Amino acid sequence: MKLASGRGVLFPGALAIALVLLVGACSPGGLLGQVTVSAETVTPGAGSVLITYEVRRPAVVTIVFRDGSGREYPFRAGQERAPGTYQAQFTGTYSPDPETRERRVLPRGEYTVLVRARAPDGTTEERQARLRVAGVTGAELAFEELTVTPDTFSPNGDADRDETIIFYSLTRRPTRVDIFATDARGTSYLLVSWTRPASGTLAPDQRPRQRDSYVWDGTAAGRVLPDGKYVVHVVAQDEVGAVAEATRPVTIENGGIPQLELVDFQVKPTTVSLGGTVNVTLRVKNTGSVPVKTLGPPPGTPYRTDMTFNCWVNPADPGSPLYYERSGIWRVGVMWTGAGLQYPARWGLLPDGTKVGLDPAERLKPPQEVDYRRLCAVEQWRGETPILQPGQEAVITGTIQINLRIREVTFWAGIEQGGVGFPVDQFKPQVIRVNY
Repeated sequence: MKLASGRGVLFPGALAIALVLLVGACSPGGLLGQVTVSAETVTPGAGSVLITYEVRRPAVVTIVFRDGSGREYPFRAGQERAPGTYQAQFTGTYSPDPETRERRVLPRGEYTVLVRARAPDGTTEERQARLRVAGVTGAELAFEELTVTPDTFSPNGDADRDETIIFYSLTRRPTRVDIFATDARGTSYLLVSWTRPASGTLAPDQRPRQRDSYVWDGTAAGRVLPDGKYVVHVVAQDEVGAVAEATRPVTIENGGIPQLELVDFQVKPTTVSLGGTVNVTLRVKNTGSVPVKTLGPPPGTPYRTDMTFNCWVNPADPGSPLYYERSGIWRVGVMWTGAGLQYPARWGLLPDGTKVGLDPAERLKPPQEVDYRRLCAVEQWRGETPILQPGQEAVITGTIQINLRIREVTFWAGIEQGGVGFPVDQFKPQVIRVNY
């Protein structure tokens, strides 16, 4: 065979090169192999399909669904893949924004499944398959409302903005709700997670609910989070696999754990006559990380064993006691054998600008003769709320007149944390002998 040289004629060397290029173009050396879908139709929430694809060279793979109008719905974005065969399970939801947790139900219709690959050298390839998505009933999962009230709070046990309420409302009932907070560095702190049981009948109050609230005391995993700015996230998932997320900012300031230690308690003398008086001395120290508020009766206030700390009447409201149990207020108390109320004698840690006492004419009368409406006298009323700072100590004194016909009366001390109870109870019991 003779080959001529010239325009329009192939030389032997050029013919060889053309044949190599043709063979290379037809060989299975591309980025992607075949793409298949395990079923023709998927119903969100009632099954799934597997999207199988082959990667022949290292590549970054993205999967999207394209509807008849050309709109694309992202499913997988920018996933690095080594050569091999992969499967992606599709339950009927897609990711509107791959940077978020949200997943929405793909609308009913016919779709083209597009698998796209990009090699490190910039080469791209796309393969496709067909899929039908059946419709689902009900509204799409979404947040109707999310509030955090107040948006700045101080979790320190002083009953002033100690908590914030996280309230949400959804378009449909979820099967799972997670509430967590993130700080400025992106660290996550789980606050609560509610999950519907896999089977069984739901009780009327079974969480998670379509509308609910969570009271957050500023703690996560048992500790108060540091002061700073946070973002509250509420993430909800429904039975078809849709995921909705909403966020709100919140600030923690002056947070910390209050703690008061009862260092010592003394009662003297150890023997008295009926109607006699004992002197009590209590020493406390603020060992917490935040200040604690206190309120009277002030140190030095006298008591009888037949009265309580709410004996004194509020001059501004004669129908109300001057002192009562108040959330966030810390006091010391003394309890004794036969007392009708828990810690009937209580004192504030510091003076509060009020002077109270016992009427001299009534003070020495026996219980059966005393006029309790006149017994407790308010000499001066200012109603301040003193504060004991972290590390500070206070010494509280008072007197208790014993009117109990009991040969041996046991006294002990405690610390009252208003709204909580008595974190320190039955401290250092001491027996006082009563002669009569």
